[in-house]
Amino acid sequence: MITKDDLRLYRHLKKEARELAEQIEELEMIMIVPGCQQITGMPMHNNGEHDKIANVIAKSEQLRKAYFEKMDMLLDLQAEIKAAVDKLEPKERRLIRLYYFVGLTWEEVAVQMEYAWAQVHRLHNICLKKLKMI
Repeated sequence: MITKDDLRLYRHLKKEARELAEQIEELEMIMIVPGCQQITGMPMHNNGEHDKIANVIAKSEQLRKAYFEKMDMLLDLQAEIKAAVDKLEPKERRLIRLYYFVGLTWEEVAVQMEYAWAQVHRLHNICLKKLKMI
């Protein structure tokens, strides 16, 4: 049984994973700065520069761990949702995928599906009822 809460959780986990990936990318850019290329393991005597680099590396590793934990949860939930969504009608599957998996707004879903906004919401309610029964 898949509920609206499961679908919302998937959407939020996906956004959270994307934000963590962006933070990791920012930290990696900081580590690539020319002054940071002196990571040799040797003691440094330039006003704590080594400590700054070590802190950036440690933070990067923490973010990577959090990212992989989120991705693991996300993939498990995605597999469960996908199995249930695959049992829906094609237009229902498309609606669920566009909103929850792709991350479009309801207005964007309506445009993509060439439906009125109210029609999209009616179809969404039908999908949720079916998913609860699956």
